[in-house]
Amino acid sequence: MAKKVLVSALGILLLSGCGAEELSVNERIERARILSDHDRIDESLQILKEVVAQEPKNARAFYLTGVTLEKRQSFEQAKSAYDDCLEIEPSNSDALNNRGVIHAKLGDSDAALKDLLQATSLNSDDALAWANLALAQHDRGMNQEAISSYRRAISIRKDSRFLFQLGNVFLDTANWDEAETAYNAAIELDNQNANALLNRITVFIEKKRFDLARQDIARVKSLDNDLVHRSSIEDRLRILAAKESPVQESRYVSQWLESKGWRLETNGDNSSFLTATRVEDSVLSGVVIMRVDDSGRVVCDALASEAALKATSPLMLLVIDPRLFASAESAQVANPLWLVDANFDWKPTAADFAPQTVVYRSAAVVPPAAPLPPK
Repeated sequence: MAKKVLVSALGILLLSGCGAEELSVNERIERARILSDHDRIDESLQILKEVVAQEPKNARAFYLTGVTLEKRQSFEQAKSAYDDCLEIEPSNSDALNNRGVIHAKLGDSDAALKDLLQATSLNSDDALAWANLALAQHDRGMNQEAISSYRRAISIRKDSRFLFQLGNVFLDTANWDEAETAYNAAIELDNQNANALLNRITVFIEKKRFDLARQDIARVKSLDNDLVHRSSIEDRLRILAAKESPVQESRYVSQWLESKGWRLETNGDNSSFLTATRVEDSVLSGVVIMRVDDSGRVVCDALASEAALKATSPLMLLVIDPRLFASAESAQVANPLWLVDANFDWKPTAADFAPQTVVYRSAAVVPPAAPLPPK
């Protein structure tokens, strides 16, 4: 306990500036480090400048100068400080690691890889250096090398950030199972890792595990008190709706038609031209689905419009908005929010298939026993 009090007191002494003229070079460097840790950047740099003027070959002073300049986002100056450090002490793996990261930030991927490879060679137990190397390799498209480096980093130190970044490599290579495993491990270590949750949502969407995707979206929302991830959540909700809507669409259209006395005969794909049978008398009808796109226009795919114009059987038209499938109320059959308009006795012309601005109407206006065809 006494030692902790003594260290704390030393920190106060160094920060306050008391007795500065009596401090040795090492003590002044330590004072600069404490000031840097407390974001008193200019004061720290001034002390380090004085140290370097007194001892031009002090590698530690140059290294700490680089670290402090990085905090100020002065990357070119920080790189120059690390250059000076490494000229004096070429085997300083920490300086190599930090300079490699700066090279990457400045867009020099070749120099970044060179420094980070040397850093891991000099200190093979530096988990952060391995993770930084993996990130540089991933940026260069060296995915297998990046996977190997991340696994090396994780074997040294199990860190949620490393597992998240490993998952990103698998995500970029569409290896959904490995990506999910990595994100699961990252979240297990840190259940506040919103980035891992966000990317796991992407994996769940790709694997068509939509319920799990929605659960993770809810978790990220609960963590996002400052709305940092709001746009990312909205992006994933849009992607989820687009991926999920064909599955929901077929189910909801079928349920709604059944409530009107029809049975959908063909479904399960994303086709806009289907066939339905009226249960009462087995009359067949073509079913044309037109969809509202993201810009709010009603559109129909070319194959469906061509089939509809050539059809000799009666036609019915359903205009739906896939974006509304994200609502829990979409499953309502009596007056589904996703059904913009319906026509049980439709006689289309070519002009009907031109993109048009949607005018929302309630599907409830369709008579429950609309005649098709007239008896």
